[in-house]
Amino acid sequence: MYLEAFADNPFATNCWLLALDGGDEAVVVDPGFEAARVRRLLEAAGKRPVAILATHGHYDHVGAAADLCGDELPLHIHEEDRLALTDPVAWGSGFPVPPVSPGQVRTFVEGDVLDVAGFSLQVMHTP
Repeated sequence: MYLEAFADNPFATNCWLLALDGGDEAVVVDPGFEAARVRRLLEAAGKRPVAILATHGHYDHVGAAADLCGDELPLHIHEEDRLALTDPVAWGSGFPVPPVSPGQVRTFVEGDVLDVAGFSLQVMHTP
């Protein structure tokens, strides 16, 4: 399995890049602030992103999602965190951060199974 993780950002938030051995499709988990770095790491590994997953809606986890997703890639996020993308203050972010507007937002809830890049990920809601 391909696994790359880094946390060199102001909040030390982990960003994870995952792909199956031999595959070129990758999943990006919690892109935070570093869209350009994510692209460089994936390109160097011969991988291409096919989906972005957010563990939750705080800006340090979704800040680069719109840049990475554009209109082509889906952002997967828990249904209860969807508001964090459009109205972070109403969602309760605690900080005045800008909205995040990826072209495709797909929500999930407890028990859902996400099939992305050859992985089947079962959602375990841990608020």
